Amino acid sequence: MYGFAHKKGENHPLFGKTRSESTKSKISGAMLSGQKGCVEVMDEETGKTTIYSSNYQAARAIECSEITVRRYIKSQMPYKGR
Repeated sequence: MYGFAHKKGENHPLFGKTRSESTKSKISGAMLSGQKGCVEVMDEETGKTTIYSSNYQAARAIECSEITVRRYIKSQMPYKGR
């Protein structure tokens, strides 16, 4: 199991902690905008931009793994020079 979903009550790392109003606002804004997890892919050769609803969908479209998409998003480098 991944994450903290399996930890309940006092065993959960966020037990007893509260989120600031600023953090709550950011989370709410992301949820309402519907852009949570969206991936924008731009082909620098053609200038065409496509928005995918997940890393998985972007990976399928450009024929690579989801992990590769995450790594390139983090590094801000173009995939295969494009």
